Parts: sequence; structure tokens; C-alpha cells
Amino acid sequence: MKCSRVAFSILVGCLVLTTSLSAANTPSKRSVELKSKAVGAMINLPISFEQNAGQTDAQVRYLAHGRRSGIFFAPGEVVLALYVDRAGSASMYALRLKWIGAKRDVQIAPESPLAGRVNYLVGSDPAKWHTDIPTYARVRYRQIYPGVDAVFYGKEEEIEYDLEVAPSTNLDALRFTFEGAASMHCARNGDLVFSVGNRTVRQRLPKVYQDSTTGRRLLAANYVIHPDKTVSYRVSGVDRNRSLVIDPVLSYSTLLGGSGDDSISGVSVDQFGRVYATGGTTFGFPTKNPLQGNQPGHDAFVTKFFADGAGVFYSTYLGGNSDAEEGVAISVDRSGNAYVAGNTKSTNFPVTPGAFQQSLHGVRDGFITKLNPTGSQLVYSTLLGGSSTTPAERLLSMALDSEHRVYVTGATDSRDFPVHNAFQPTSVNSTCGAGPCAHAFVTRLNADGTDLDFSTYLGGNSGEEGAGIAVDSTFHAHVTGNTFSTDFPTTAGAFQTSLRGDGDAFVTKFSADGTSLAYSTILVGSGSEEGNAIAVDGSNRAYVTGVTNSSDFPVTPGVFEPTFPGTAFLTGFVTKLQRDGKGLIYSSYLGGSVTDQPSSIAVDSFGQAHVVGSTQSGDFPLRNPLRQFGGGFMDAFVSKISAGGRTLLYSTYWGGSGPDGALSVRLDSAGNAYVGGATASADFPTTPGAFKRTRQGNFDGWVVKIKP
Repeated sequence: MKCSRVAFSILVGCLVLTTSLSAANTPSKRSVELKSKAVGAMINLPISFEQNAGQTDAQVRYLAHGRRSGIFFAPGEVVLALYVDRAGSASMYALRLKWIGAKRDVQIAPESPLAGRVNYLVGSDPAKWHTDIPTYARVRYRQIYPGVDAVFYGKEEEIEYDLEVAPSTNLDALRFTFEGAASMHCARNGDLVFSVGNRTVRQRLPKVYQDSTTGRRLLAANYVIHPDKTVSYRVSGVDRNRSLVIDPVLSYSTLLGGSGDDSISGVSVDQFGRVYATGGTTFGFPTKNPLQGNQPGHDAFVTKFFADGAGVFYSTYLGGNSDAEEGVAISVDRSGNAYVAGNTKSTNFPVTPGAFQQSLHGVRDGFITKLNPTGSQLVYSTLLGGSSTTPAERLLSMALDSEHRVYVTGATDSRDFPVHNAFQPTSVNSTCGAGPCAHAFVTRLNADGTDLDFSTYLGGNSGEEGAGIAVDSTFHAHVTGNTFSTDFPTTAGAFQTSLRGDGDAFVTKFSADGTSLAYSTILVGSGSEEGNAIAVDGSNRAYVTGVTNSSDFPVTPGVFEPTFPGTAFLTGFVTKLQRDGKGLIYSSYLGGSVTDQPSSIAVDSFGQAHVVGSTQSGDFPLRNPLRQFGGGFMDAFVSKISAGGRTLLYSTYWGGSGPDGALSVRLDSAGNAYVGGATASADFPTTPGAFKRTRQGNFDGWVVKIKP
């Protein structure tokens, strides 16, 4: 394939343009002694990138050595130094790679630290030695153009680099030149060839590829040489709906809170990109067109944002006379009605006439409330719980089906929790004696909030908690949580059925009417596990995330993180189950070497899982991060995983210098991720024009929108 000499412009999805720089040696009568005594011993080792600690020019940030060549990374250019023999003496030629119109003050950051260290012991003066210099596998130029990173790495004694191009980037704007080349042409195979002294340098034919559900697809690509000797790329066959490497783009980031303590526990998004948030607040919470104004104590809230995050349609308190309300989950239908689930101790929590349960039965009950699109009226509002006084109900998760029916799960120690058409109509608590013993429950409320379609306990001879619930297209409820029961109900042929009773994660799929189990399995290693959240895809397959301390948690071959991360106290996991629950499509760890806690999961139309949570690990796995380093004792994280579980499409820290956590994630039809959480960081990153940019209380809620 020859180079084209016509300009070409194309809008692309996220691509990787893989090229390599290699120097072909001209035969020589003598070898060249390089300046660094350490280089000779490194020639046959994999290429690594070392930090400049004074061993070379101060403008250079990182450098690497190859066979008779070196490469130096400076903010404005990448310099390939070639050592050439001529007339019995050695000369050095420099080939300078420059991106035309690129950002000048680009950040250069190392990635993937290596165990090796480099020492330069040159001369007899130890004060001039440079020792214990760290090395890395990759070097990244961040945002050389808006949405474009360049990542350099070594491969088979060659230096390669990827251009990671974000969606909707005009590929024609990506141009480069090599200064110092005597000539430039395209070889028959499409490589870009330069002459430098008596050596040649090749930049390989660009390899452009995209991932799909059927695997990796190569695209036709070649270089375009322009009359001014600059070079760009020509690509055909791009599927704009699919991408390989995703460079996430922050659309907006806003705080939400008052002068007290605030936290966003649940977010949802409508078809217009408007976010709905719920959580808990103490006092001074910002209201607009409220159903309820400022109230004392700890109350739930509901807020509906503008699509650009710059303001709110409404923001209201939701609570009664107790000091213990919180909203834990929220969903929205296509008419803009918001469905909020949470917990209350208020004897006067707002309920509606005809609602299923209109009074508090125990010390604390769950609530389910439907607000109209303007947030000004209750369509319905009901309590849900039994008469236990310690510690009573904990409603933890909610889902909404296409018939506007609400599904909830959580934990109850009430022996008279309301049941109807139940798979398990009574609490099984043989080892709990006469005292309280929590079991999971699963309940579906009818569309007008007046009755239960079904409601059931889910448990065994000890304690359980339902932590996450999702509903598929055929109205089957999928539930995850944790159990301490040795007789927790599992089904024949399920992936795992042998329980230990010291903390096992479970995944249970109910029949559409709630009276039986389609499947029920555990996910467990030799330690303890908890299922925290669950989602289902368009093929009704369940995706589960949670925590484990088991080094033998069930993982599958080829996943992005197949081994337990070192000395971690708790780490995350992400598991995709077969539709019948009899096997795993993939299962991987997700975390670093300290503590990681995934809290929410959502799945897009391509089967790509988005997982959010909190981490204390300084080595949490990253890919194309919005934030390269964690800023505080605890940071939020957002990770996107390929459909087959083999790669992280992106993974990033998020937050400021204080504690931060992500608690909920939802997606729109375009694959944009909307994440909510809580922060104690005074420097939490927000975007210009956001609804709120400065934290007031000890904690504020936050919402970010991340474009794929």
C-alpha cells in the first residue's frame, strides 16, 4: 500500500493508531561505544523507560536505550538519537518527532513501574553519580491534542507508540513531522521510511482496530503525506458506534449539598440526559420548587438536574419527624416520574391515601415514593416493613420495570414482614434463638403503590442481606447480597452450591411471579464475600460486583485482573454469569493492594460493565484515567470493562485530597456514565458553570457525567 497524497478528514470513534520506530543498521567495521556504561548490559533486556535524574539534558523528562539508539521524551518533542559509524568514527544524528499544532505544555507521565533500577557510575567523583533511578514500562503524553494521548512502550527491541483518540475527533487534525530526516517516502508495505545519515528509520504502517462483541476488527489505514512534509492518517471502515480504547471525557462535575452533611446514594437519568439524585442531608440543603422545605434532622432529598449539570428543575426534602431518613435508590420512567426508595423512623412520613402501608409498623420501615415530573406532588407513597424494634428493616436497593412496578430488596429481622405470593413465606431462623436475626427480602409493588404483587423472605438458618436488585426484560428479579446460612437456598446445577456460612455472596434469579427460583448460586472462595450490586444486560445475563478477601475467588482465564492483588484486606470482583446461572462468562478481581469496595454497576447496550466504588489502594488498576493519582485516604473510582472481561476500557480515580466515594452509576442510551457519591474534599474537581462548585459542610454529594 502506498501513501496517499490527498487530504482526508473523518470523524472517528476511539481508535488506537499503533506505530513503531525502528532503526535499520548499516554494516560497520567497528562497534559504537555509547555514552552510558549501563547501556551495553541492557541491550538484550526488554526496553524500559527511566526517569531523568540528572543523567542527561534537563529538558528531558524520561529516556530509553535501544540497540545503538536512544529515545528522549521532552515536553515539545520526542527525540530519537541514532549512533552512526562514518569513516571510522561515531556520530550521532537526531530525528525529532513533533506533533503539529499540539499542546506545548503537555504533561508527560510514567506508567507501569518496573522492579529494575538504573545506576550511572561515571567518573571517580561519587557526587556526580546517579543511582537507584526508577524505570517504567510506558510513558504517556497527556492531551497532546484535546482528547488525544500518545503512549510509548517497548516491544521486541523497538519503540512503539499508540495514539489514543477520543470519540468525535477529526483524524485529519492529527499531524506530525520528523525533523532531521534527509528524505521521507512510503514503502510498498505502507511503512513510512526516513533516511538519517547512513541509517534508515521506519514508522510502521498504522494498525487501526476497534473492538466489537464478535472480537477485534482491523480497519484499513495508511499515511497521508502533505506538500509541507507533514504526515496525517487516512482510515476507512470506522464503525462510529464501537470503540477499542476509550479516553473518557468529563462532561460536567457538580457538588450538591448544604451547610451540613450530605451524600448522594442513588442516581438515575432520563432519556433527555437529566439526572435524578437521592440521598441524605442534615440541614441547609438547597431547595427549589420543593414538595417539602427545610426540615430539622437527617432527611432524604430528591433533586432533578438540568441536562448540563448547571442547575436544577426541583430539589426537595422528603421526610418526617424523625432524625433518620435517607434515600438509597432512585429510578425514573419515560414520563419523568421519579421513584425513590429509602428508610425512615418518622411516624408522620408522607404517605398517600390508599397506599399499601400507611403507618410505621416497627422502629424503622422502608419507604417507596413516586413523585410527579415537577417534584411538586406525590403520585403515591407507601411504607414497607414489619413490627421489629431492633434493628428492623433496611431497604437497600430498588429496580423499576417497564410496567412501572417497583422491586426492592434489603434486610429485615421482622418475623411479620409483609409477604404475598411468597417463595419463602416465613423467616427461617433456627440458630438465631428468640432474638433478632436479619434475612433478605424481595418485594414487588404494583404499579399504583396500593398492593404487593409478591413479597418473600430469602434466607436460611442464619443471617442474610439483599444488597442489590435488577429486573430483566421478562420481569425476573435478580438479587445479590451475602449470607451466613449454611442452608441458603440454591438450585440444582447452579455454578456453586456448597455454602460455608462465614460470609458468602449469592446471586438469585426469581421467577416472574416471585413464587420460585429460576436459579440461585453462591460466589465464594476460601475467605468471605459480599455481593454489593447487580445489573442485567439485554440478553438477561446478570453482572455482579462486590468484595472478597479470598485469594481463590472463582476467576476465569484471560480476564484483566486474574490474581488477588497482594496484601489487600478487601478487594473488588466483577462477575458475569451465564443466563441459566450454571457457569461464568467471565469473573475478575478489581482492585489494588489495600482495600477496594465496588458499590454499583451498570451495563450498556454492548455488554460493557461500568463499576464504581471507593478505594484506598494507591495502585488501583487504571486505564486512560481522568485522574492519574488518588488524592486522599479514600478515593472514588470509575471503571469500564469490556464485554468479555478481558480489558479495562477506562479506569480512573475521582475526587480531591480528602475522602471520596462513588455510590451509584447509571447510563443513558449513548453510553454516558452518570456517577453519584459523597466527598469531604475541599478541592473536589468541578467544571465551570456547574450547579455548585464549593463544598460547604463536612460532606457534600456530587454528580459527574463521563462521556465514553
